[in-house]
Amino acid sequence: MKPLSDLTDTPCNYLIECAVAQGRIPIAYTCSMVPDALLSVNPLFPVKVRAPSVEGTESADIYLSSVICSYTRSILEYALDGRYDFCRGWIFTASCDHMRRCFDNLEYLRRPEFIHILDVPHKTTPEGIRWLADENISEISCHAMGAFTCNPRIKTIVDIGGQDVKGIALADDGSVREFAMNDKCAAGTGRFFEAMSRVFRMDIESFSELSLKARRIEPVTSQCSVFAETEVIGLLAKRTPPHEVAAGIQAAVAKRCFTLLKRVGVRPLLAVTGGCAKNRGLVKALADVIGMEVASLSVDPQIIGALGAAVFARKRCA
Repeated sequence: MKPLSDLTDTPCNYLIECAVAQGRIPIAYTCSMVPDALLSVNPLFPVKVRAPSVEGTESADIYLSSVICSYTRSILEYALDGRYDFCRGWIFTASCDHMRRCFDNLEYLRRPEFIHILDVPHKTTPEGIRWLADENISEISCHAMGAFTCNPRIKTIVDIGGQDVKGIALADDGSVREFAMNDKCAAGTGRFFEAMSRVFRMDIESFSELSLKARRIEPVTSQCSVFAETEVIGLLAKRTPPHEVAAGIQAAVAKRCFTLLKRVGVRPLLAVTGGCAKNRGLVKALADVIGMEVASLSVDPQIIGALGAAVFARKRCA
């Protein structure tokens, strides 16, 4: 395993150094949507950029919002630190707003020799649609199957991850009946709770327990992560009890999740998956707002999607 760890411990490993010594030109790319075959045409050499063992994103945070995903901020942090200077160019796709912001800052701050957003064509054909239906299993389907495997009585899932929130309605066989997704805003996601825990100057685990001490809920009305952070700072400055403010945060997120779930239809049992399922205060707030018991899972809620993928793989290999 040592040679493999050597390849992943640094952005520029010995394979890249060998390619450069042979006259190849390393071109950095960030997203799996980039057709790396185009970057393999001699003498080009594709390099999927990573930020292994990044210790902080203080420099990147000056230019990127705190709600931008950690991968994007880590890439920019390493770029500002000169860790990707061995690359002769950069290729992006317009895959998400986060990467477009990274592109803008990288182009302005580092002025690489070559940087370009590749306009990847999107084309559907009957053959492609059939292949997608037969071969490609979505993250949504994996979460549904994982929860169904844990408890076949589960009919509704709210998956609250680091960057998005999904509401999933299950059919009786564990397949997806309907789903809705909020991926345009970080409010109510893991990134949001990380920001809130910093305001309270405590780790995320302690913050998740804080609201359980509250007998009263202090309303937090802002829907935007940035505005909510400002509102919470103001409430704490007025010496509002921290546990009551924390309860208000959890209730606000729970109401946001309930709004999403109503789009797909809520049926018992309800399960919460994703990293935020470990937030006991949020799980309690969800149960209170929805008026429905939240099912306990026999598997770590963060790996429910992986469990579902494993179940699908086993069925295909059978």
